[in-house]
This record gives sequence, C-alpha cells and structure tokens, in this order.
Amino acid sequence: MKDSIRNMLAEGFGVAPEDLDFENRTVPGSTPSSKREFRYIGSIQRADLLATIKMLIDAPIENKPTTGGALTDGCEIVVPGGDVFQCFSYKGDLAEWRIMIERATSLLNIKLAWIEDDAIVTRSGDKFSLKDCKVSFY
Repeated sequence: MKDSIRNMLAEGFGVAPEDLDFENRTVPGSTPSSKREFRYIGSIQRADLLATIKMLIDAPIENKPTTGGALTDGCEIVVPGGDVFQCFSYKGDLAEWRIMIERATSLLNIKLAWIEDDAIVTRSGDKFSLKDCKVSFY
C-alpha cells in the first residue's frame, strides 16, 4: 500500500499508519493512540461481534457518548484455557465511550479485556502474555 494512501486511511480511521501495514500487523491496542481505544469482547464468535457491539451501544445506561463511533478491528485472541476475545475500537469522546463500554459489558455480563504491557488483561483480573496466546487477524 502506498504511504500516501495508508496515511489518508489512517487519518480517516483515527489509527496510526503502521496499524494499516497488513504484512506486519501488531495486536490492536499494543501501540498507544490518543484518537482511538481498543477493547476485546470475550466468549463470542467473530460473526456475532457487530451484533454484540450494537447491543452494548443500545444497552439501557445513562450518559452515552455524543461523538465518535465503534468498529471491529479484525483481530481474535485465544488465551490459554480457550477463551476467545474479539477486538473492536472506538473513537470520539474516549472517556464517555470507555465508561459506556465498561457499564454495558458489566450489565450484560460480557467479558471485557484490553492490551497492557504485551499482555491481554481481563476485567476480572486475569493477565495473559500475548506470547502465550493465539493471535489471528481477519
């Protein structure tokens, strides 16, 4: 992909240009971004990710984000023990999105995780090194 196209797409999606290097992809969330945050939803299949994100957005909670949006990021992580986590991200008012996602996943009893220091960390406190996980991109 030409650098100019990659840069234009990166700006439009609010990600770093290197996140669009599909030959050398990194795990979404492993590179800090001031414009987008990445979260992982557990125990759902790839095909159910969009419906689950919609369910989170539609959850009956107060103070929903007024700017930005969410999208899938094409990354699946299988942690030791077999739990599967699918990646999505959001942009806009990051604090409002983060609070809404945390409240909605808690309300709907959906597993939530994020990347921290080369590990996937779950809300319940489990931490798995990415080296011990099976990571795939789609």
